[in-house]
Amino acid sequence: MTVLPLSSMLTYAFMQRAFIVGLLLALIIPCIGTVTVLRRLSMIGDALSHVSLAGVAAGLVAGVNPVVGSIIACVVAGFSVDWIRRRIPHYSEISIAIVLSVGVGLAGVLSGFVKNAADFNSFLFGSIVAISDFELRLVVVVSLAVMLVFGILYRQLMSLAFDEQLARLSGVSVNVINVIFTVLTALTVAVAARTVGALIVSSMLVVPVAAGMQTGRSYRQTVIWSTVYAVLSTVVGLTTAYLFGLKPGGTMVLSAVALLIVVFAVERARARLGRRKAMGEGRDDPLRHHHESPGEPCVACVHLTEDAEEGACDPCLQWVDASLSEEAAGYHSPGGHADGEDTCAAAPRGDEADDGQATPPASR
Repeated sequence: MTVLPLSSMLTYAFMQRAFIVGLLLALIIPCIGTVTVLRRLSMIGDALSHVSLAGVAAGLVAGVNPVVGSIIACVVAGFSVDWIRRRIPHYSEISIAIVLSVGVGLAGVLSGFVKNAADFNSFLFGSIVAISDFELRLVVVVSLAVMLVFGILYRQLMSLAFDEQLARLSGVSVNVINVIFTVLTALTVAVAARTVGALIVSSMLVVPVAAGMQTGRSYRQTVIWSTVYAVLSTVVGLTTAYLFGLKPGGTMVLSAVALLIVVFAVERARARLGRRKAMGEGRDDPLRHHHESPGEPCVACVHLTEDAEEGACDPCLQWVDASLSEEAAGYHSPGGHADGEDTCAAAPRGDEADDGQATPPASR
């Protein structure tokens, strides 16, 4: 294996383009990824990326730019996922599986009509160092559009990510925001599939966000940290790929996974140190640093279900175990009691109230 000198990396035009495209995508992918992860739609990137392959094949067969075909296919697939999800609201993940199946089937059939298989295969694992002038301009335009819209609709998207029904009740135009977000997601996946590869673009949507959720203590912090980790993994991945002659897309994803493992280790060490320090000071809530403010669950536990054992992160579960007595075992999350209420929102109602009654915060 030949190791190239690092000093000459940015003297090549193709590496300059690769860094420009990679950093732009690293800025917008976490914005889209954070919302999709919190909405429990983490695999939508996988579905859209496979559909993008069908668009690429259709574009190559029709003689048009395959990136344009990929964008059209992703937009149609995004609206299809949303339409199916509305028809089966209790099993919304089925919509992703259906669209994924259609995308794989179409890609398999249409790829048989592609004359130059190399052009089609280049979209499987990406080719960030071989993008054209048109693709570079397209990435710039899409990135600026995503950042602008995300900034304008920041609060609406945050409400939609946490609770769609609550967002609707608070006056958010959920249908309009869903349409806009679907288009943004489709555009982001389509252009990212060309650079990092259709088979691994979903990893770039999820892995940096998973790392950001370990470090961030709120929605805003999660977005910021996810972006930081995405940028770091892009820089490390491209640099490593250049030095050792590796595939850029796969190297970027592996760098993101390695960074996630490091974040897990660091956060675990910080939690242990904080727990020991808090216990030494005699505080009742040694894990409060995991929460944005007292009485609120951390960002990873926004979607706590009726069972505290399902959906809650370990710090929140430990908080419950350490803070509540056996009689208050029905209490489900910090801040679960409304003002003046003696039971949390998840406590059973009616005849079962006696069995599931929780101890109010004042008794802790």
